[in-house]
Amino acid sequence: MKVPVAVLLLVGHVMSTVLIADNTMSNMIELTTRPPFCHVHTDRGKIRNMLLSSDPRKIRQMTDESISKLVDICRNKQVHSAHQGGFIYPGTRWCGPGTTAKNFTDLGYHTKEDMCCRDHDNCPNNLLMGECRQGICNDSPFTRSHCDCDATFRRCLQNVNTETANTIGAIFFNVVQVICFKERSPCSQLQSNNSVPDIDVRFRVTDVAGDDGGGCKAEFVQSGRYVGSRHPRFDWRSKHEFFFNIILRKLRLLNGYTQAESDELCSQWKYRPSEKYVPLMPRSFE
Repeated sequence: MKVPVAVLLLVGHVMSTVLIADNTMSNMIELTTRPPFCHVHTDRGKIRNMLLSSDPRKIRQMTDESISKLVDICRNKQVHSAHQGGFIYPGTRWCGPGTTAKNFTDLGYHTKEDMCCRDHDNCPNNLLMGECRQGICNDSPFTRSHCDCDATFRRCLQNVNTETANTIGAIFFNVVQVICFKERSPCSQLQSNNSVPDIDVRFRVTDVAGDDGGGCKAEFVQSGRYVGSRHPRFDWRSKHEFFFNIILRKLRLLNGYTQAESDELCSQWKYRPSEKYVPLMPRSFE
């Protein structure tokens, strides 16, 4: 019996992170692809430094209520893997590994987002664990979807375009960095020349028992990254505007920052005088 020959490039996989902060920068969830997968930060100084040094595309801002639900999940150690975030997203029944829905029409509070996840879970073109087709075998413990299904899922979340939808998209595509499969393109060229490089390929099976030998060969690739339809809101015009709002709310008006922290925050701003006012037309006097 022939054994599948595959190159698996998950060892040494670059860690990816999404930071989810509340409106007051008092709590922040750090979701990563490595154990413990989910970490709660409550030190405002550390939160501030992590946010300032991070790519804005990897930062999400959510309501205090949404953050508190994620905090409970993290602290109760309900995140056991990076697969689809490792947990059913709060307020949904389909967004995560498996489902908690009683039937197909059973949806969570975030109805539109949940419909996107449900449709993706029911994608008709997938590879179950251990299934082989078109020259590839799914050796992972998870079902692999066709890349068209992942693309449809991505567009669905982008069209919903809520902070919850964009957060789910960031977790699924940017943290988990899910693997899908597609036909090699152009099919004839790649079938005749297996040495053609593909930077997206995570592993390729070149000899699979049970392959039907016909049709277009397939390959596993990484799904594209998720970018929300709107720029991530940190209120979200810019990181500095977010911190300026924090300064106005917290600095001197409410207790919380020490004088040293206040000075450090203020030092990040460069002040300059406004431009002088010049009227468009001189005023005529009779």
